[in-house]
Amino acid sequence: MVNFKKVFDAFGGQNKTAGALDVSTQAISQWRAKGYFPPAQAIEIERLTKGEFKAVDLVSKKGE
Repeated sequence: MVNFKKVFDAFGGQNKTAGALDVSTQAISQWRAKGYFPPAQAIEIERLTKGEFKAVDLVSKKGE
């Protein structure tokens, strides 16, 4: 399961994460409800954090 808090902390909060990914905070909330990031955003997070978070780990669904 994705640890959203760690990702948000790396960007400085949920709002700044949304800004960095050029998405709405509502989109972030939907991803949290699903339990994972969409692949394109997961790749962008990996790029922006210089590999601190791996895209493959961010797209893992709940229970997998």
